Amino acid sequence: MNKLVAKPDEPKNRKKQLLAESGIGIHAYNNYWQKPAATEEAAFRAISKSESNHGFDYLAFAWATLIDGVANRTRSAREILSALGNTKRDLTREPKKRCTVAQHIRADEFIEIFATMGVTDLFWSHATTSVTEMNGIRVHPFPLFPAQAPDFVGSSAPEKRYLANFVGAYNPKIYLSNVRKVIFEDARTEPDLRIVKRGQWHFDRAVYHEQVQGRTPSHAELSKEDTEKQEYLQAIRSSWFTLCPTGSGPNSIRLFECLALGSIPIILTKDLRLPGDQSLWQRAAIIEEDSEQGYRQALDCAKQITVDDRIAMLKAGKDLYSVVGPAGYKNIIVEQMSLYER
Repeated sequence: MNKLVAKPDEPKNRKKQLLAESGIGIHAYNNYWQKPAATEEAAFRAISKSESNHGFDYLAFAWATLIDGVANRTRSAREILSALGNTKRDLTREPKKRCTVAQHIRADEFIEIFATMGVTDLFWSHATTSVTEMNGIRVHPFPLFPAQAPDFVGSSAPEKRYLANFVGAYNPKIYLSNVRKVIFEDARTEPDLRIVKRGQWHFDRAVYHEQVQGRTPSHAELSKEDTEKQEYLQAIRSSWFTLCPTGSGPNSIRLFECLALGSIPIILTKDLRLPGDQSLWQRAAIIEEDSEQGYRQALDCAKQITVDDRIAMLKAGKDLYSVVGPAGYKNIIVEQMSLYER
């Protein structure tokens, strides 16, 4: 087991947060994980369970918190940067495979930090087909953690009241396309769709107000969030299909949540790289580009699929979730890293 401890110049209460977990060779700063959008932490927990040495190192840091924190000059960002500096001094100079998981949309803007830390492989939740390498670092696709439905629960055909659903927000200043605007315009004209418009990303308060800015939520805020969460989950469970358009990034948490809840994803994206078996994605989802035309084509396709075929797609979705859900995170990393000598 590789031991990684805090350096003497670090606060004593941080020593317990620097982990020694290895069968693989894990260098971890077990602190400041972004939650509840916890892809990076979930990947760390999964890889920590490995009992054998697979010939590569794993770097576990709260990259999302660092990226948001740098922009806001937070204490957490300063401490993560300090921990990175201390960890760098511990890393072997020998050529070796070293990987990490990053969930933030802007992780590509911090590629120099990954390179400085000797990362050879970046598992990025927003990897695209147009970028497979940055600064000599191989880029691989990775899921997003299904924050509101981490465990597979599924749903049955009798529960399906709607053809499709979408509960979400639209911000033309930061979203990649206007497809969400088009979806919201269908709310009154498509009775077979369950469409609810929100004012902001569901985790906006928890991530940016609470974790980044340090604001304590009120009881009213928490109550409102819980009500909206239940409405969101029920919309997915009661729909055959779930619309998964791009937002501010090409990937979507709801894509993995709908797989867990037994709804077929309609993936509207131009070049998102999907992790896992691509043929399984083809059997479990409808995939079109994130445009009005792509949306219309996907909806028409969904309407023409028979109930029996929808049930078959749900079965494929369950199989897919066993691969791209949290239980599959370790295998995604280990299998990909085994393909390379260095």
